[in-house]
Amino acid sequence: MRTIKENVKLLVSLMPSLIERENELLHAYWVMFDELKQPRDLIQATPAGSITRRLRELQNEHHPDERNELV
Repeated sequence: MRTIKENVKLLVSLMPSLIERENELLHAYWVMFDELKQPRDLIQATPAGSITRRLRELQNEHHPDERNELV
């Protein structure tokens, strides 16, 4: 099982535009990894803060010019 950080890295490598679009990142994460199908499923989904925090960690690991290339 991958970590949240590994999942976020995979998502942004597949769809780099998610780096700048937090809501789309959250939606993609919940649908892809938490298998969200109904809004009520958000109760059991990975918290938004955990996902966006991992994105910031990944961004901080790279030089500002490389942030669109997190992999």
